[in-house]
Amino acid sequence: MKYLYELTLNHRELIVSNVIKHCELDDWISSGCDSRELKNSIIHLISGTILGTLENQSLYLEKASLDEEFDEIACNINADIIRTFHISGVGINLLIAILKHLRKSITEVIFQHVDDKNTLFEYLETNNKYFDFIELSLYKQWEAIEKDDVLLKKVFDLTPFGVFIQEEQSITYTNTIGERICGYTEEELKSKSIFDMIHPDYMNILLQNKASWDSANGIINDKYECKIINKSGIEVWVEITVGKIEIHGRNYVLGTAIDITDRKKMEELKLQASESMKQLNEVIELDKIKTEFFSNLSHELRTPLNVILGTLQLVDMYSAKTQDSVMEKTKKYYKIMRQNCYRLLRLVNNLVDLNKLDAGYMHLNMDNHDIIGIVSKIAASVFDYIENMGIHFEYCSKTKAKIIACDPDKIERIVLNLLSNAIKFTDSGGKISIHVWDEGDKIFISVKDSGIGIPKDKQDMVFRRFVQIDKSLSRNHNGSGIGLSLTKSIAELHGGKISLISDAGKGAEFIVELPIKELSVMEMGNKESQYNSNNKIEVINIEFSDIYA
Repeated sequence: MKYLYELTLNHRELIVSNVIKHCELDDWISSGCDSRELKNSIIHLISGTILGTLENQSLYLEKASLDEEFDEIACNINADIIRTFHISGVGINLLIAILKHLRKSITEVIFQHVDDKNTLFEYLETNNKYFDFIELSLYKQWEAIEKDDVLLKKVFDLTPFGVFIQEEQSITYTNTIGERICGYTEEELKSKSIFDMIHPDYMNILLQNKASWDSANGIINDKYECKIINKSGIEVWVEITVGKIEIHGRNYVLGTAIDITDRKKMEELKLQASESMKQLNEVIELDKIKTEFFSNLSHELRTPLNVILGTLQLVDMYSAKTQDSVMEKTKKYYKIMRQNCYRLLRLVNNLVDLNKLDAGYMHLNMDNHDIIGIVSKIAASVFDYIENMGIHFEYCSKTKAKIIACDPDKIERIVLNLLSNAIKFTDSGGKISIHVWDEGDKIFISVKDSGIGIPKDKQDMVFRRFVQIDKSLSRNHNGSGIGLSLTKSIAELHGGKISLISDAGKGAEFIVELPIKELSVMEMGNKESQYNSNNKIEVINIEFSDIYA
């Protein structure tokens, strides 16, 4: 029997050539494996492994007989074949079909060179038994590998990253996470390469490192962050690890991918937040410098203004005692000077208060006062002024008295500022009214005019700082855009609010809402009220200073 093994080995090339020829003519094999290179690779591996086993039998067995230790021989053969081609997607039926052609080719060679029938029958019996064991073992091991493959896929599916296995230029396997990242199914990916999905901007980085992958046998621990383009055309940030592994002379590219899109978005948001914080700090610093500048400027302006006003008072006293014709002619100019000093002083006071508000230093001198009495005395003080401008003025209160905790000086500023705005935008013959009433635990102060009104689309701007709705509406009564903003802030410091009801051409009504609450004896302490409700001429002159008759 030994010489039959040697005969087979001596015709190794002929046997392999015949197997290739038979497989080329086999339509089923051709349809099952359209890659000639892969098909020839399978044929050479199966033929080489089996013929190599025959060679070992002829060299080391004195009484060579393949009916001994078939299982061990078959397992060794099949392990090499299956491990290599299972990962390539080659089916078991294709391997069995090629194996049958190998059996046929070996038999053809033996029949061509051996005439003794007994020898032939003995060989055929042994040869068939040998190949039957191989086929059976192939089926068993294939089934075992299929089970292992299912288990391995389940393990891969439990991993938090995508897994890709590629041979030549095609992906042969990917797990569920990999499918989710790239948007393709495993079947769709079989026509693609890992590199087909890499964003063009990052291809050069990966290709620069491809040489190190090609020279390495195993996964390289280097990680790369890049973008891929998924099936929907969406750019996805991934962290990938790529490497090469060789199994029985066949090269495979192994890759893992982690979706880091959310992490990248967080990094971008942190960067934007850092940049925004930097800009915010710069703005805060600039605002601090601006606030300090205005504060210093306000104090610097207040001193010379007080000197000028004091000088004008002395001039008034002097002119009242003398009958100088020159002094009589200059009185109207002194009046203009005084009004503009008041106007500038009003602006300085507003700027100082704004700085206090921004710095959190504005405090109210709270005490229990009759809010009705405060508003009625203001109304009485401005009655003649408004009537002299040809505007009908009306005051009405449904409540006789109401004690609340407030800062009376600040309440005066609120009411006078609203009256000042009403006078500015109400023509002669118009009407201005103040109404005061209470509802439950609230007190309401309304300042209403019949002036030009405010358009609906601009009403949300009236309380913004330094904003004037329309300068063309202001006639010659230009303001700084501070008054209403400051009024709103003072009302809020009292725990109240201010609202507006108006239509273009139909006048405007500002309503101040304040809480009705009193300070307790403990809260009031022993302090005495500094509020002077009598002489309000100076205060009114300052608040009405930007109104020209």
